Amino acid sequence: MVRNFTQKETLPGPALEYALHLRFVPEMTLAEINKAAAMWMGDRSRVVLVSGPEKPGVAPVEEAKLAAVVAGVGAKPIAAYVDTVAGMTLMDKVPEPGKVVKTGRQEGAGITEWELSNGVKVVLKPTDFKQDEIVFRAMSPGGTSLASDAEYIPASTAAQVMSVTGLGKFSTMDLRKVLAGKIASVRPVIAETEEGLIGSGSPKDLETLFQLIYLNMEKSLAFYKDRFADASDFTFVFVGTFSLDTMRPLVERYLGSLPTLHRKESWKNVGMRPPTGIVQKMVRKGMEPQSRAAIVFTGPFQYDQAHRIAMRALGVVLDTRLREVLREDLSGTYGVSVPPSYTKVPEERYSFAINFGCDPKRTEELVKTVFAEIAALQAKGPTEKQVNDVRESFLKDFETNSKQNSYVMSQIYLRYQTGEDVNEFFRLPELYKKLDGAAIHAAAREYLKADNYVQVILYPDKPATAPAAAR
Repeated sequence: MVRNFTQKETLPGPALEYALHLRFVPEMTLAEINKAAAMWMGDRSRVVLVSGPEKPGVAPVEEAKLAAVVAGVGAKPIAAYVDTVAGMTLMDKVPEPGKVVKTGRQEGAGITEWELSNGVKVVLKPTDFKQDEIVFRAMSPGGTSLASDAEYIPASTAAQVMSVTGLGKFSTMDLRKVLAGKIASVRPVIAETEEGLIGSGSPKDLETLFQLIYLNMEKSLAFYKDRFADASDFTFVFVGTFSLDTMRPLVERYLGSLPTLHRKESWKNVGMRPPTGIVQKMVRKGMEPQSRAAIVFTGPFQYDQAHRIAMRALGVVLDTRLREVLREDLSGTYGVSVPPSYTKVPEERYSFAINFGCDPKRTEELVKTVFAEIAALQAKGPTEKQVNDVRESFLKDFETNSKQNSYVMSQIYLRYQTGEDVNEFFRLPELYKKLDGAAIHAAAREYLKADNYVQVILYPDKPATAPAAAR
């Protein structure tokens, strides 16, 4: 439709376009394609662009040398492509299986727990939400917190490197060919306090999914190899369309055979903490006539379900109030975000961030308005309507999300990671119904303290006026 409008190209519609493909594609010949390639890919009307850093010690590419490279490549004989992957399988030989040595049940949650002979733990939650989906996540304590300062960068990028270097005997391109037509994917994750795997697949490709898990765990690369060398402290959480009878032989073969060292280790607290007190910074960068403001409150947090609900509710209430005032009443911003977050490891802490963009001339006014709204919420608490709206929103979201495999898996994973009772997740609606204004009011006073926040404002390099530091 864009080409029809801008270039006057005809607009036959998908049905006729499909009919034209059926009519003409079978008549195309190799000679016609080669002729088109020779015409379109020749050396006339060619533009070659090179980009690079402009700094001392880095010389720009000379035009003559660039032309010689282009001409040299065109003159080289190129052998015809040979597909060496056709007919190959992911694994030439499957591993000898381990055994399930212990079985547990979380009856209220419909969860089965298996402990394997090599120490690996597996959590399984069969669902019927979606008939063609299985999702999983695996976790092990450690992560980049165990890397030295000198190792930190390679440690933090190891998972990304492994994701683009292929798997087993296959390059990345060859792996795509082997997996063509299959629905199964696995990728490694290395975070600050844990390492693990995350992935999904179709029930019909379940064994392929397990083979991918086994081959990620087998990869070698300094820090990555060390983190994934011991599977004994890994916990795998599977949620989706499967039966325990189908899963058990695959779990025993591909997870029960993983290498284990039975190390006793955990993550390490490396001592990264936000500043205390009031920190205000102003940054001038860029030419766009817009400011960005971020106000971040942080502090210790009691990491339990009740306080997490109160924190989330506070985020919704404040988000609504700021949007109504900053955007609708004052027309000062297109939008404001108020995302709260909280962690249990390495420390129980929270972060409450308020972000918005605006006209640089109005930044100081809007920042003051934000603090005024916070003070009003702390003084009076939320209205009854705001509390009811949050309560209804949480209940509706739970009803929708609890039928999504990925959401259920992430919630089960979270509770096994933190050692909480997994049944609490399935009791969330009861807690949402008990949410009241007093809990949100207390959260506002506790988490939005006026004597402990970081405020950073980005101004363009050349503002129309030079505003003073806000507030």
